[in-house]
Amino acid sequence: MVNHPVVKEIKELFAVDKKALRNIAGLFKEQMLQAIEGQPSSLQALPSFLPAATGREQGKFLAIDLGGTNIRVSGVTLNGDGTWLVQAKVQRPWRDPEQGYDLTTADTDGEELFDFVADLVAQAYAHFPTRKLAMTFSYPMEQQSRKEARLLRWTKELKPRNTVGRRIDQMLMDALNRRGLQEITLEAILNDTTACFLTASYQERGVIAGSICGTGHNTCCLYPFFPGNPPIIINLESGNFHLLPANDFDAQLDALTENPGQQRLEKMTAGKYMGELWRLVYWEMVQKNVLPPPALAWLEQPFSVNTEQIGYIYADPASPSSRQWSRQWGLDHYPPEQLSVLQAIASAIIQRSMGFIAAGYAGIITALPAVIHPSTIAVDGAVFHFLPGFTSGVERLLADLLPENPPRLKLTPDGSSIGAAVAAALPLYSME
Repeated sequence: MVNHPVVKEIKELFAVDKKALRNIAGLFKEQMLQAIEGQPSSLQALPSFLPAATGREQGKFLAIDLGGTNIRVSGVTLNGDGTWLVQAKVQRPWRDPEQGYDLTTADTDGEELFDFVADLVAQAYAHFPTRKLAMTFSYPMEQQSRKEARLLRWTKELKPRNTVGRRIDQMLMDALNRRGLQEITLEAILNDTTACFLTASYQERGVIAGSICGTGHNTCCLYPFFPGNPPIIINLESGNFHLLPANDFDAQLDALTENPGQQRLEKMTAGKYMGELWRLVYWEMVQKNVLPPPALAWLEQPFSVNTEQIGYIYADPASPSSRQWSRQWGLDHYPPEQLSVLQAIASAIIQRSMGFIAAGYAGIITALPAVIHPSTIAVDGAVFHFLPGFTSGVERLLADLLPENPPRLKLTPDGSSIGAAVAAALPLYSME
């Protein structure tokens, strides 16, 4: 069935050859340099005021991770030798229907959101009583220093009101004060890609970029942003890169989101959106009678498929975990040849994601004035962790795009928490 004309047509819609990837890498480089120079660009160059780590950072810190799916607070001990210990981890999702709350909607305001965060800090602080705090914030923000940042916009379909344009650090500290935690001090606020970068550079030299591909997608890199000063990490907000070939399914997905026309690279690569692209293609297959509908009604529900679920089908539709998922989703009546169609769809979408991410990385590396060899890109997020072969696939494509000195990808689990602690331990940058 994978050779059915409709299946072949859809696979071709998501196919991107090496010539196209080289072109995308060149466009990404141009957009990055334009952003650094302050010219109009789909990318940004937002300074973190943080250099790379040395590996000698040490101390005890509370670390907030305001991620795409969960909000967590951890107690982190940095040992000063590239190692650490994580304790007192407290975690809650952004939404929990069983607990009766949803922080992702416009019904939630900034005060309610940060009171929720402050409550988690209080729980962790009770078991890990250190007063130094840092926060990883996985959304676009503009920093005035490592301790001050304004929210530019929400992504990943979040929309808490009375927050955009306001100082994130102030909203957090006000909430901590309301919770009676005046003794806690905020030492750093940073993007999740920056945290990923710092975690890897705390462990080894040669890290040139940090990248997340989970619910959303973004990348940062080390760049001599302030002339005459050491390089710092700059956040590119790369998920908003838009010079990409799109198809009808991309347009359908874009129309379903809260920010049509924005975050185009993110919507073609990140876990939240790859699952939705797969659902949209599957729905069309059913409409065209290529496949029968599932026994359950989930197929008509937008954003009902996540990264882990699409990973089951992509890996092997006949594996025990995939068959269990098939039963849960009403696909028991599908013979192997029909499941192979679902796998082919997943593969086409995921392979394109690998290509676009690799092209973005290649664009960054060619834009850097100097690159250490060997070099490393620190990566984290559900897509790298849950999709089999994704990391090695991106590395293979990078070797094609940069055959002379391809970088290595380093998986950096729990990078948001460790990186926040490292940021809090770093000395003040000279431009602050």
